[in-house]
Amino acid sequence: MLTAGGDGRGHMNGGSGGRYKVVSWSFGVALLSLVAVTALAYYALWLGRSTDDDVARTHETRTTLAQLRQAVIDAETAQRGFLLTGRDEYLQPFDPAIQRITESLARAGGLISNEAQRQRLAVFTAGWHKLEAELRATISLKRQQRDAQAAEIVLSDRGKQEMDGLRELLNTMDAYAQTQLKLREQRNRSVSNFALIFIGLGSLLAFTMSIGAYAALRRELVQRQAAQRVADSLNLELQRSNRELQDFAYVASHDLQEPLRKIQAFGDRLVSKYGTALGPEGGDYLLRMQSSASRMRRLINDLLEYSRVTTKGRPFDNISLTQVAADVVSDLETGVQDAGAALEIGALPEVRGDMLQIRQLFQNLIGNAIKFRRADAPLQVRVSAERDGEHVVLSFADNGIGFDEKYLDRIFTPFQRLHARSQYEGTGMGLAICRRVVERHGGSITAHSTPGIGSTFVVRLPVNPEQEETT
Repeated sequence: MLTAGGDGRGHMNGGSGGRYKVVSWSFGVALLSLVAVTALAYYALWLGRSTDDDVARTHETRTTLAQLRQAVIDAETAQRGFLLTGRDEYLQPFDPAIQRITESLARAGGLISNEAQRQRLAVFTAGWHKLEAELRATISLKRQQRDAQAAEIVLSDRGKQEMDGLRELLNTMDAYAQTQLKLREQRNRSVSNFALIFIGLGSLLAFTMSIGAYAALRRELVQRQAAQRVADSLNLELQRSNRELQDFAYVASHDLQEPLRKIQAFGDRLVSKYGTALGPEGGDYLLRMQSSASRMRRLINDLLEYSRVTTKGRPFDNISLTQVAADVVSDLETGVQDAGAALEIGALPEVRGDMLQIRQLFQNLIGNAIKFRRADAPLQVRVSAERDGEHVVLSFADNGIGFDEKYLDRIFTPFQRLHARSQYEGTGMGLAICRRVVERHGGSITAHSTPGIGSTFVVRLPVNPEQEETT
């Protein structure tokens, strides 16, 4: 069946090669058209905004020039009213007008970028300073009651000439600004019209090519759906084969238990009935046989536990990790007391998962910390947790013997040990079971360690894992 499915897909791929090129070409042209249209739209938008900014700046420039002209007139009017009447109320607008002129000149300097306009503004500024000095001089003379000298300055027409020059400069600057305003508005309209035409043509081309690509893609999709049905059938067959392999591992491990029980039972009988008759050498052989059978039984039990993670898992439910930790510490109470260990359990959250498997995870990791402790320092074990988005990160830290991190991948592999059985008992399945439990819950497990310093096992679990189907 696998061979037939592969041939079918190969035939389909050969027949669809031409259509695939058509689809790719059509989508490529459509995509390039859309990219070009989008780029032009962004360019037109940028240019339009730039032109709008220029237009707004020009309007503001003309407004500033008009305010400048009015402020100069107000200052001159206040000066002449005071000279004619000598009354201070006529002079009250003078200082505010001077302030407005100063502000308008500063604002105009920030708005004007054209070099010729900036030169005109510089000439205007210099002329205004001369006129301001003359206005202030006549006011001062009037206050000193030196009317004749003040009148002489006024009648000399120097102020009138300076005022006329300033007006002429403002008119020239305003006329230039008005011309620039018309040019920029015209350019803005031209860019908008061109952009609309190009965007319309580009969109039409992209739409036409998309229709052609859709037709070709539709034909391709029909054949791909047929191929997908074949792939789904093969996938179901693969899942069935995997279930059979899991069932075989479970049954094989289970069926091996009975011969081992008989070996151990007959070994016990030999020891009790014929132990003295066997002699020292025979007794040693018998003890080795019983030890090997016992070790084999532990290996089979661990293998069964390993296979049950996926084959006998329970539905996920809300779990209090605080309660799980308390139960595990209670179960390990004797080992904790014998080791003189100090266990610190931090604040632990709730997660969703398989209660028995999460408890097994805690028991294996804390039990390993107790087993692989140092002889020269009191054992300290700390279990803590922190939230990381939609995940909970659990940390199991100890000050035990540690290990070289070059063996990190090896310690999570079934039946892998870093120490001889004479040093530490066990089958090498504990951490492999931990990894399988964590992976069933959609998480990950790793470790950080330094030999002679200690180890930290880090478990990352989703708060709401997807329920994995079990068989």
